[in-house]
Parts: sequence; C-alpha cells; structure tokens
Amino acid sequence: MHPPAILDKDVKETLIPVPSKDIQNKISTEVIRRRGEAQRLRNEVEAVVTAAKARVERMILGEEEIGEN
Repeated sequence: MHPPAILDKDVKETLIPVPSKDIQNKISTEVIRRRGEAQRLRNEVEAVVTAAKARVERMILGEEEIGEN
C-alpha cells in the first residue's frame, strides 16, 4: 500500500495566504525585537560563564577559597 501522492498540479493549485502589510510589519518588528533580546541574553550568559571560569581558575590556584562570594 502506497501513501497518497502529492502531485505537481496539487501544489500549483494550492493558494498560500499572504498577510497584509500591517501584519507583515508587526511580525518583522517582533522578530527584530526577539533577535535583539536573544543577543542580549547570549551576551549576558557569556559574561557569567567568563566570570565563572575565572573564579574556578582562582580557586584552583588557591587565590580564592571555595564558598567566598
């Protein structure tokens, strides 16, 4: 038994709705906002990781006691 086929004709006849310019602009603005937020969070995480690595190195070298803040 074969699954139903999708023919070129079916694809060509399929209508794809296009949102209005207003909706497209809202989507675009939200995408830009979320990308900016994602970048801000990546930067924040990188700073935390860098600080943690430095602290672990200081602990290994005996320059900082475990549990010090």
